[in-house]
Amino acid sequence: MGADMTLACAPACDLTPKRSKRIKQVVRAIANDDEDFCVLMGQLNYDRPADAKRRILQCGLESQQDDRQITTLHIPGCPYPVRVAGGLSWGDPPSEAYTVLEHVARCPQLWEVLEEFAREDTVAANEGSSRDQAVGLKLADSLTILEIRKEAGIALLGNGSGGTYELHTDECHALTFQHLVNTCQQTLESLERNLAPDVLPETREALRDALAAVR
Repeated sequence: MGADMTLACAPACDLTPKRSKRIKQVVRAIANDDEDFCVLMGQLNYDRPADAKRRILQCGLESQQDDRQITTLHIPGCPYPVRVAGGLSWGDPPSEAYTVLEHVARCPQLWEVLEEFAREDTVAANEGSSRDQAVGLKLADSLTILEIRKEAGIALLGNGSGGTYELHTDECHALTFQHLVNTCQQTLESLERNLAPDVLPETREALRDALAAVR
């Protein structure tokens, strides 16, 4: 008789203090005579409901922690990532991590709340990705990054409505903002070095204002 490959899984999510508190409330609210809970106690060899709940709660929190025996998979068709652990089994649990995830898999109440969090994280991640793209378009649109003002003969940092030179740090991530700052500063400094000797004073002043905005 050979060993069998055995896997256990759980929804993957980011656990915050608020979410951890919610998990505790859900597990503690499980009725001692709940059918699924009674089955879990029998399958995992618990004699006392309090001991089973204590271990379920512990496993729920541990299931989302870094563990070399657990990996996170993105399975095609599944709306959220899952935590997976397993190994070859001769009838016993193949690893401690498998036992952790098995408690989640055998407790519908815990699974459901972790799944809720996992779905929320997926929606937030997708919205964040869309927002990043929108922010990029908005910055390029509203600031034009470096707007060409033909009447002045130079390129200035403008917002499209004239006269205001600014970068909206609250509308983009730090790395994006820093990239824009570096690009604008390098370009404006290059323009400053190459201004014609007879350029108008107001043009020089406008360029200094634009440089001040990105320094």
